[in-house]
Amino acid sequence: MNRHTTEIKVGLAVLAAFAVLIVGIMWGKGIKFRAERYPIIVHFQNSAGLENGALVLVNGVPKGKVTRITLAPDHVAVRCLIDKDVRLLTDYRIVIETVQLMSGKVVTILPGTDGHLVHTEIPLRGLPSMGISDVVALIDEFSDDFRMVLTNMNSVLTNLDLIVGDSANQIHLSRSLSNLDRSSAETVQLIAENREALSRTIMRLENTLEILEGVAESSKGKLDRSFAKIDTTTALLQALAGDLRGITGSIQAGEGTLGRLVTDPELYERLVTTAADLDSLIIQIRRRGLTTRFVLF
Repeated sequence: MNRHTTEIKVGLAVLAAFAVLIVGIMWGKGIKFRAERYPIIVHFQNSAGLENGALVLVNGVPKGKVTRITLAPDHVAVRCLIDKDVRLLTDYRIVIETVQLMSGKVVTILPGTDGHLVHTEIPLRGLPSMGISDVVALIDEFSDDFRMVLTNMNSVLTNLDLIVGDSANQIHLSRSLSNLDRSSAETVQLIAENREALSRTIMRLENTLEILEGVAESSKGKLDRSFAKIDTTTALLQALAGDLRGITGSIQAGEGTLGRLVTDPELYERLVTTAADLDSLIIQIRRRGLTTRFVLF
């Protein structure tokens, strides 16, 4: 009896020491049996089959669970408990999704990277989730597009078969391929026979390009001076054009002798009359000569 009691005591002592060791290791590493959490309430348009006890993933890491789902007239309120080290910013995103095909729904939270902290005391907004019906509709739409692509490909292949299947087209295609093969062979032979000439031509071309580059480099200063002279000439022509515009404006405004002559009709008529009288006087002189009479007293 004493031996049995001693064995029990030894066993209990070993278990106690083992438990103390485990607790000490967990305490030293900061491991807690129950993480400190705080509640949040998220409003969704549809629960999408979410159940109580579902995981809450923050960037793919389990950080909480769903504790209650409440149905409202225009939304579904989902209450979650998440770890206190999770901080939500203003650009957060919360959605209900299926992580694996055969698993249940989870609440996925992307806490955000920009903005200020969100007050979790008020309900948060959740994004609409894609259900099975949405997935089926998307697959059906993709199937319609894929079916149309297959139909178009079938039409193209049918037309191609009609073109290639024609014996006349086959003969023409065979002749074209034969001519192409012959042309390729002749081209290769021509290049092989004139390889040295082509090499010399390429070398001459390279030398010519080097000479042109040298000429352009040596004439760079002359070209710069020529462009400078052209700029100066252009400026002088612009100044001359300005002066001509000023003279034209003065003439049109009637300024100066030429301006008054152009704009004053009376002066023009007097000049015409004077010219006519002068012309008549010259005619009389030619006919009768020039007679001079002196009167002294």
